[in-house]
Amino acid sequence: PGTSWSAAVLQAKVNAPMGAAVDRFGHSVSLAGDSLFVGAPGRDHGGTNDTGLVYAYQQSGTLWIAEPVEEVSDAHPGDQFGSSISLSGDTALVGARYDDDMGAAYAFVRVGTPWVPQGKLPADDDSTGDAFGCAVAVDGDTAVVGALADDSLGWTSGSAYVFVRNGSSWTQQAKLTASDGALGDNFGEAVGGSGDTIVVGVLADDDAGDDSGSAIVFVRSGTTWSQQAKLVAPNANAHDNFGDDVSASGETIAIGAPLRNANNLPGSGAAYVFVRNGTTWSLQAEVLPSDGAIAEAHGG
Repeated sequence: PGTSWSAAVLQAKVNAPMGAAVDRFGHSVSLAGDSLFVGAPGRDHGGTNDTGLVYAYQQSGTLWIAEPVEEVSDAHPGDQFGSSISLSGDTALVGARYDDDMGAAYAFVRVGTPWVPQGKLPADDDSTGDAFGCAVAVDGDTAVVGALADDSLGWTSGSAYVFVRNGSSWTQQAKLTASDGALGDNFGEAVGGSGDTIVVGVLADDDAGDDSGSAIVFVRSGTTWSQQAKLVAPNANAHDNFGDDVSASGETIAIGAPLRNANNLPGSGAAYVFVRNGTTWSLQAEVLPSDGAIAEAHGG
């Protein structure tokens, strides 16, 4: 209640069917209502290394039942399909950060029981090494895809692409970069979206010291996206990696800082919650684990 945050209770443990060593099942997860997607980007599928797979589950009481997911037609060794995942209703967005050495993002929709591919989101200027698809987020008919190694503002400065859906077709609406973006920032390492608001993590921003990190908020008016705020931790320090992970819901944003030295414990980590009033974002809480320990990377 209020601004209090407490621990959750374990309901179930979900395992991959035919799981194998180094699948990395659980590397990415996303939950929407009674649907769950889990990525296994290290899965060697069809005899090829690190092709990657995703698994879908539907909740039934306290059980999670596996659902079929049709495979994409252009899977290749090393794609790491499932390296990022986002769910919204009957739509799923899946990143494959090494597809064709550039990265890719695929949309899926649920038709009855199976999840079927709807299309590969077409960035208009992706290039080798961009890591397009390293992070994805979808909310309704709007999707955002991170490309942390894009070089638009200098080597690995990073960017994020916004796509909108009309019927069953996805088209690019905008390419986002930070107003103060710089070489090596890794803008786009994490992305989140809710309605007409997008938040992008910039874990290697150096405003408060090397890799202290930040997060940039963008808002949409019509079809135009503009930067609304730059969020930083008030107690930021070098190497916190604030912005390593982000999430947005309505007027609230959560941001992870996995290497934050909280309570004098190196690398124990922290998460920060910001709320919006009008156009102003304010820190509501710094969330720390009650049993935090050195190098747990809480929040990442």
